[in-house]
Amino acid sequence: MFKISKYVLYDILRNKVVIAYTAFLFIVSMSLFQMEENSSKAVLSLLNIVLIVVPLVSMVFSTIHWYNSYEFIELMLTSRLAARKYSGTNTAALVLHWLQHS
Repeated sequence: MFKISKYVLYDILRNKVVIAYTAFLFIVSMSLFQMEENSSKAVLSLLNIVLIVVPLVSMVFSTIHWYNSYEFIELMLTSRLAARKYSGTNTAALVLHWLQHS
């Protein structure tokens, strides 16, 4: 599981959209703190932006990422694992596969 998580995290970090999104939030937050003399107003404005933009972008990005990497995740999940450690899981998967196709 850790190996799959490492590959997925590395794939997300290589994505240019995530880097652009992080830069956008950094620029917006710095500009809000530079424009406002009262830092509590800047924090409130930043909170409003984060509450609106972050869930929207997260849903869109996660949907696109899942759709584009579905085959890769499927391949990683079906890769050969240690036979002794997961022999019960492999047997159960074979039985379920046999039951579905018979």
